[in-house]
Amino acid sequence: MLRERLWKEIATKILIHIKKMPTTAPFNPPAADLPGKPVVPAWNAPPVTQEKHNFAQLKSIDLSLLDSEDPAVVDGLVQKVKIAIRDDGFLFLEDYGVSLEQVGPP
Repeated sequence: MLRERLWKEIATKILIHIKKMPTTAPFNPPAADLPGKPVVPAWNAPPVTQEKHNFAQLKSIDLSLLDSEDPAVVDGLVQKVKIAIRDDGFLFLEDYGVSLEQVGPP
């Protein structure tokens, strides 16, 4: 029980800290013709695989739930993260605020 309570306290402090963080300005990359800037080829998203493999079924973590005003929703998210870390050792994050359009070619 003590371990459980400590985990919850730590997770709560992390979530409070994250919520207090100021939002950042949009990323404005340097000009493409900047002298000395290396040429980076355009990134194209790979197609979705059509092959069937026995991949691990990872739990999906919806980070947009951090913005919820309902403490029960945030607590549920913390529990889901905890289970994913404990059971899978890996997190599959969704709705974290960066779209494919933001990382894809212009």
